[in-house]
Amino acid sequence: MISSRGLTATLFAAALLAFLLPFGTVSCGEPVTFTGLELATSTVHGDDEALVDDIEGQGAFFAILAAISVLAGAGLCLLFILLLLTFMVCLSASLSFEVS
Repeated sequence: MISSRGLTATLFAAALLAFLLPFGTVSCGEPVTFTGLELATSTVHGDDEALVDDIEGQGAFFAILAAISVLAGAGLCLLFILLLLTFMVCLSASLSFEVS
């Protein structure tokens, strides 16, 4: 059975992978499609430079904020899991030492 911490870390990883999927399409003439990663790094590609600049200018801050939040949450979950596993190994070692 997956622990709630493991499930939370898995969901954060899935949210991070979602940044690689198509995030949106804006069309005022020629459509511009972009991923969350492109939006967060301001590397949106398209033929209409004015539209691309508007997309990057208006959405980059929120995409960066979301990416940082997901990375921080995933990092904290993984850190907690590693600390919990370390504690369990130390506890197991001390219990087996006392029994001997």
